[in-house]
Amino acid sequence: IYGGEDLSNTLGLRLGKEFSLSQQTGLRAEIGSERQFRLDDAEQSVTLQTLDVIYRSQTGPGQILLGGGLTDARSASAKASFQGAKLNLSYEIAKPKFGLFWQTDLGLESRDYDTGREDRALVLGVSAVAPKLQYMGFAPEIGLNYTRNRSNHILYDSREIGFSLGVKSVF
Repeated sequence: IYGGEDLSNTLGLRLGKEFSLSQQTGLRAEIGSERQFRLDDAEQSVTLQTLDVIYRSQTGPGQILLGGGLTDARSASAKASFQGAKLNLSYEIAKPKFGLFWQTDLGLESRDYDTGREDRALVLGVSAVAPKLQYMGFAPEIGLNYTRNRSNHILYDSREIGFSLGVKSVF
């Protein structure tokens, strides 16, 4: 929703396969296709093709996730078409600290648009889940993140701080 009006409708499909490498490690591969139908300007509609790989390693004090992905976005508009790549590193603690399960995230993303625009983003995040407050397998989650997007187009050069409050499955 943008300005009180619906901006787009989305239809997508993701397929994934998990591979156990050992008792402590695993690999997940996913492919996806998504169509975003813009309601305000049909020319801005875009089709995304994605490939993602996530490596998981269970350590004594927690779990490390290392992921990467590629995106190809095609549109009738050069402003919406891009090729992207991302890298993510996450760490989740295995035992609660201060009654909360903590997760930290570091992400890097690169997008090259058909217009010549180039974006490079850094994402830092921390989140916590309160398992003692769970109800029917769901617990509250609070998160804080910072995003720094560097772009060769000043309109897209930005800094953002985000706060989230939600629920997470703790089955």
